[in-house]
Amino acid sequence: MLRRKAFTLVELLVVIGILAVLIAILLPALSGAKRVAQRVACAAQMRQVGQALHIYANDHKGFLPLPALTYQARPEDWVHWQPGRDLNQSPMAKYLARDFKILRCPADTAERRELRAYPFSYGLNRMLCDSSWPFNITKVRQPTIVILLVDIAVPREGGWWGWLYGGGRDWNYAALRHWQNNEMADVDYHKRMLIGRSNVIFVDGHYEYLERWWTTDAAHADPRWGRETSVPIVFPPDWKMGP
Repeated sequence: MLRRKAFTLVELLVVIGILAVLIAILLPALSGAKRVAQRVACAAQMRQVGQALHIYANDHKGFLPLPALTYQARPEDWVHWQPGRDLNQSPMAKYLARDFKILRCPADTAERRELRAYPFSYGLNRMLCDSSWPFNITKVRQPTIVILLVDIAVPREGGWWGWLYGGGRDWNYAALRHWQNNEMADVDYHKRMLIGRSNVIFVDGHYEYLERWWTTDAAHADPRWGRETSVPIVFPPDWKMGP
């Protein structure tokens, strides 16, 4: 009778070791591929939201809804996210076909959202729509560089100020969730968070995976900013551009 040749214990251990090494090599690549896929999906959602905001503005003589702040709930808020409010009463509801899931970035997990009050991922540039100075988007001086919508990290409300204009850090972080796992990277406050990239939509409707230091520049937040009034950005001596 012929005996079947079996693997020895040593051979099995060698195979297991090889598989473990291959998995260790492939996991970072798979994680990176997943992050890229989520970024692309997030960009598509943000484009749709940007288009919906433009349609709203066309229907309202060039003006956007209000930025949906934490401290003041108003009927004109672009999304009625505060507790006790009906999302379907939001001014943007019909423009988004009442599909509010589109306001949540695929990489913005439920666990992250549980850490804050605001349940969505995107913030509307407050300098375009704050009730103190409503701005007609047809009058934006440089629509190709002024930001309309930002994918923000740990947002507390539906508005985004831009780093130079906001009063608190959490309102103004552009999310790093597509650049690395830690969207709240430990960055020196005084260096104006120069590392990383984030998803943004500009007033003219185009999307960019923007280097985050650009979100610290007034030219990207202020609709009144013109080339003749621009000033160069001063970087710290040890400034390094993010990948």
